[in-house]
Amino acid sequence: MKAQSVDEYMSGLLERADWFELEDVYPRKRSEMQSEMLNRLTESMLPTHFNRTGLAINSLDTLLTYHQSQLDLKNVYDLIALKSRLYADQGLYQDASNNCAHFLNQLTMFNISRDSFPVHDFIARHYEEISYIPKPEVIRPDRDIEIPLEIKDAGLGEFMYIPVTVHGKEYRFMFDTGVDFTYLSDRMAKEMDIHISYESDELKSINNGAGKIGAIDSMEIGDLKVKDILVMVGASTKEGDEAFQLDAVFGLDFFRLVGETQLFTKEGKVVFPIHQTICPKSGRNLMIDNNKLFLKAYTGKERTIFQLNTGVFYSNLYY
Repeated sequence: MKAQSVDEYMSGLLERADWFELEDVYPRKRSEMQSEMLNRLTESMLPTHFNRTGLAINSLDTLLTYHQSQLDLKNVYDLIALKSRLYADQGLYQDASNNCAHFLNQLTMFNISRDSFPVHDFIARHYEEISYIPKPEVIRPDRDIEIPLEIKDAGLGEFMYIPVTVHGKEYRFMFDTGVDFTYLSDRMAKEMDIHISYESDELKSINNGAGKIGAIDSMEIGDLKVKDILVMVGASTKEGDEAFQLDAVFGLDFFRLVGETQLFTKEGKVVFPIHQTICPKSGRNLMIDNNKLFLKAYTGKERTIFQLNTGVFYSNLYY
């Protein structure tokens, strides 16, 4: 009965998507859990939300290979799509496409149309189109890298920018952790001579009008060199998300790629440390969910969750 209650408790955390609580209690409770499937599911979801992509993919492989019959069918479909997105996060675009394509091909054995799974079909087609683009790469010296951070007025507030060199010319990129992807306006992409690999109306509907995709073959940020980072390209607009009023924006994909990023707004600098900061005893306080960053904070003993969005220049609390 005790073990059963532990499984029920952990299952409840998964259903509520309470990743901070799950990350806190799982190391202490895993030995008491009876369901191997539940263990594997937890070991897939935690690294997915705490930026350990390779570990998440390996756990999903085991889960889908050995425990598929114990999972609800919708969960299976969702986990297959998730695995493809994780492959894409690592720059393994062909693997991302093949994973969903294999799933869709299996449907024909059961006379099920691909049209019944538009998300999987989109993933398979989208990543096949860009599969020739090399995996993103970060090249850096064996030391901390410090670069200037510019904080500039944006009308109602302030935005953060850093200098970036592309093809020998310096540009300013805004930091916006609230955007999933790195973004360039049409004008800036043309100036940088970005090759457009793929254009889609589906991407436009998903990405606030940015429907073209390409890659910056090489850029320098101080002594940090980034190669083949994907960029979404679209027309600059004066409406909607403030980030899309700009020409060049680093999104969450950039931060996931380069790793720990330290922002010192008062000192006006950004540091990319060579050694990752040790996790405190209180545990991780930052997670990724649906490609958004969330920060754990406390008011007294009550845990609160804030979205950490550097592209919004105000703070907001729900009533």
